Amino acid sequence: MHRYAFDTAVQILPVPELVPFRLTQTLQGALLPHDAIHILTVLIEASLRSLRAGAVVLQGIMEVFCREPVSDWAAEVGRLRTHVDASTHVQTKVAWSLQKLAGRHPAAIMEDELAPQHEGRSHWEALRRNVWGEGGIRARAEKRMIDAAASLSPAQQAECLLDMATDPNLLGRMYYGWKPWL
Repeated sequence: MHRYAFDTAVQILPVPELVPFRLTQTLQGALLPHDAIHILTVLIEASLRSLRAGAVVLQGIMEVFCREPVSDWAAEVGRLRTHVDASTHVQTKVAWSLQKLAGRHPAAIMEDELAPQHEGRSHWEALRRNVWGEGGIRARAEKRMIDAAASLSPAQQAECLLDMATDPNLLGRMYYGWKPWL
């Protein structure tokens, strides 16, 4: 059984995981008659506010990973296309996590996570467009126009995460080895 955390599935799977979590129509249907998007927006926004309020504590906890990395992270360095040492790899993963906490756009972080394995390849531009939801009217594509240096509010970040989690184009691009029943 594979355990992927801290976006390992974005970085090392042959077909990268492009959703922050899977909010399929089936899962939304299980919450009927309630509006799953509305319920989850409120909950995610509240969670993000709480996490940001405790950011100093979380940053301290994340620093532990830099000193004592998860064993899986050391092993995944060998599977990466780029040649970085384990320490740099772990520091990068922690930095991306802290950027999420700070409100950086989820699609911008995912693009950075995908770049080491996919940038320069023939599919890179199409992959980037899919991550950003371009070619359709998606909330995350609209929010791309926000100043790159600006943080998204918890409400904006929740909207982007839910947009990615429900995008049929991203949900339809799952790794063929995914086994949800395990």
